[in-house]
Order: sequence, then C-alpha cells, then structure tokens
Amino acid sequence: TPDSSRRDRWHIESPGFELVQVDGRDIIRRKDGTGFQSVNISVSATYVPLPKEYAPFSPFSDGGFLVHSGRFHACPSDNQNGVPDCEGPWLMRMDAPSNAHFLLGGDRYDDSVQWSDSGDGTKIYIGRASPRSSPDFVGIVDPALPSGIAELMSETLPGLMNYYSQRLPELNERPMLFVSYDPDYEHGYGRQGGTLPNQVFMHFYGPNWDDIEVDDSIPSEIVWFFAHEAGHIFQHGVAGDRESAWIHEGAAEAFAYSALRDLGVVSASFLEERRDRSLQRCADALGAGTLAGAAERGSFSDYYDCGLTVFTAIDDAIRSISDNEKNLFDFWSAMIAESDESVFWDAASFSSSLEPWVGDLLARQVLSISSEKQADPQSALADLVN
Repeated sequence: TPDSSRRDRWHIESPGFELVQVDGRDIIRRKDGTGFQSVNISVSATYVPLPKEYAPFSPFSDGGFLVHSGRFHACPSDNQNGVPDCEGPWLMRMDAPSNAHFLLGGDRYDDSVQWSDSGDGTKIYIGRASPRSSPDFVGIVDPALPSGIAELMSETLPGLMNYYSQRLPELNERPMLFVSYDPDYEHGYGRQGGTLPNQVFMHFYGPNWDDIEVDDSIPSEIVWFFAHEAGHIFQHGVAGDRESAWIHEGAAEAFAYSALRDLGVVSASFLEERRDRSLQRCADALGAGTLAGAAERGSFSDYYDCGLTVFTAIDDAIRSISDNEKNLFDFWSAMIAESDESVFWDAASFSSSLEPWVGDLLARQVLSISSEKQADPQSALADLVN
C-alpha cells in the first residue's frame, strides 16, 4: 500500500477486528489473534489519489464508477505480522443495485458478476451507461466531461492510435476506454490515467477542468497525457519491475514525445521544454539517490523524468547508428518478441537486450544511470544524451 488511505477510509463492521500497517502492508486481523474466515468492511465509493497506484473507485458524474479490483486483493497471513507472497488467483464477486449493470471484459452483467482475478487486477464499470464503439476503442466517456477535454480527445486519440499501430505490433482486439469525470471532488483538481490488459482509463477530478484554457500549457499537457496512456496499450505488457518502472513509464513518455513531434499536434517549444525539464529533474533525482530507489523514496515521478531522458537518448542513438532506418519503436517491437508477460524486466536484462542496438558504451551508461548512485549526475546525463 502506498499510504494510509485504507486505515483512514476502510471501516471494519465486524466487532473485534483491526486494520494495521506493518512493513508497508495493510493487515486485517482479529484483536485476540485467532483465525477467521470472513470480515465485513465498508468504504465510500469516492476517489482518492494514490501515489503510483490506481484508485479503488473512479466516479462518473452520473453516479456510475469504475472499481479497481486490485485494491481488494487479499492473501492469508501466516502470522500476526507477515503476509506471504501471493499471486492469486482471487475469486471475486460483485452485486449490482437494480438500476445499474456491470461491464467486465467487454461483457455486460445485469445482476451480479463473478470472476477469477489475477495480476494487477482489472477495472469494472458499474452504472447505467452503455458502451460506445469506435474503430479504436469500445468504451464509456463521461457525459459531463468538459467540452475542451472531449474535443482534444476526439481530435488526437484516433491519430495517436493510428501512429502507434503503424510502428508497433497490432493489438489483438480493441481496448476498452473509460474516461470518468468527478467535478464534485473537493480536494483540488488533477488527473490520473493508466492501463491494464486491454483497458485504458483516464480520470479527471475537481471543478477547474471546466476551463482548460486558463493556462496555455494545459491543452498540450492533456494531449501528452493521452499520448502516454495510448502508448502503454501498444507496449503489449512489456514492463520493468518495481525498481525499473522507468522502463515502461519512460518508454511511454518517449512514445508520446515521438508521436506528438511527428504528428505536429503540439508546439516544438512545448516538446523541447518538456525534454529539458525532464533532464534537469532527472539530474536532481539522481542527486538524491539511485533511480532504482525512487519507489522507496516515494519519488515516482523520477521514473517518468529519467525514463524520458534515457529513452530519447536511446532513440537518438538508434537513429544515428542506422542512418534513420531504425528507431525506438523497432527496438521496442524486438523487446515484445523477447518478452514473457509473466516476467518483469530489470535494469541488467534490459541493458543486455539494448547493447546490440546502441553499442556497449551506451548500454553500460543506461545500466549505470538506472541502478547506481551517481557522483556527478549532471555529467553522467550529459554523457548519455550527447
């Protein structure tokens, strides 16, 4: 768990139980230490931003919401303070009120739904809306989504999907797209996006989205957001482990950079500023510790900043070596071919696969930046990008 939100939000209805956090894990236990088979808990279906985790609920303006099943995975504890590694599967069930239905895996369920969950879980829609189909997605878009955001999405997502589909292996089926909007969120405003197998989801919260022109940079930032999340879908499950999350997050950032540059839908100055800002933030991050330790420090944005820096350097090198015959997308396609979706890449295996594409020196520089403490981060990054 990334924070204390469960302890703050989950209310145990069964007497004699408590929720405690031990070594970063949330544990529900009987206060008398005896075993049990069930426990009743209530939690409001409201949004809470979680660092580098998907929220349990993403509300729609019409009363529907997405549930992220992964926040409800549980494993039996072998003692009062420890939880063994548990990979599932988890048998799960949801019951709907009479005026709502479920969407799970592209199928509709009217009364209840039961399924076997695994991995990071899935998103389940519960509400009254029916999915709409397009050539790129099957999904539900919040009817109250501010027109500025909706227009940006309709103008840019089809082009982005086409761009990625021409450069990366094709998708097996159209993904589900969920775009939710919670204008009544009372604790500021923001956005969160993500992907799970065959799902893309974006959540906008807070009232300020009604006027996205309040800052000239906001529309470009939203388009980048779309490009990043769409890029994840075409990664085909290739991902780094927890310490190497810069692999999939950085690649999605570099995909977005390349797509928006080539499609010309944002200004060149925006892209240049984005890349320069990420380079400086990466240097600051490496000054605070190793990139591999960013998750432990709670600095999840380091994976995005350093990842963009690393992958744009890789793209530049591949293009230079191949006289522009190859690029980052060719390298990622090769990674897809090498990958087993049940195995996460680490920095060493990634560097080994990268070496034939960029040479030994750059591969070793990437490995060093991603896994070692840098005495002089500015110089190390300058050597990487030059």
